[in-house]
Amino acid sequence: ERNGKQEGMEDGTFVKTIIVQNMRMEQMKERWLSLAKVRQQDYEQHNIDISETLRQLLTEYNLETEYSQLKLNSRIDDAVTVCSNPEAIYLIFSNLISNAMKYSADGQITLSLLAEGAGAVFQIENAVSGNGTIDPHKIWEPFYVAEQSRNREISGTGLGLSIVKAVCERNGIGYG
Repeated sequence: ERNGKQEGMEDGTFVKTIIVQNMRMEQMKERWLSLAKVRQQDYEQHNIDISETLRQLLTEYNLETEYSQLKLNSRIDDAVTVCSNPEAIYLIFSNLISNAMKYSADGQITLSLLAEGAGAVFQIENAVSGNGTIDPHKIWEPFYVAEQSRNREISGTGLGLSIVKAVCERNGIGYG
């Protein structure tokens, strides 16, 4: 007879597992809705200083990088202005930085934002664990798993880079 607890899990682990899985499903649903919205949304574009947007975002992540003992190296040109949408740029930067923070194998992240002609180039780098066989074309696909271990403590929904791709495509921003 079962009374809501599996054998060997009488310590409340079963209930905790259900709660954690429920939270993951809720997060997944929210990310799917976000991806669907991004694919349909028209973004109003105007000239914005994305270097300031990136600096503000890095300030928001300051506490988390300190807590996680991550070393963040950055080179950000001043007054990098592009014609885009502030919400879209924030979403792109936020997803890429969050992803790098989650999966940095050596605790270091290097990013740069450089003015290039009438546009900009943003790069972010972090070491990943595993055998180094990441397919750069597949990382943009929903649920692509680059890190085979997929530590459940840091695992996301697998949709962050798909959202970045959709936002970039919707706003005419190159990525890769």
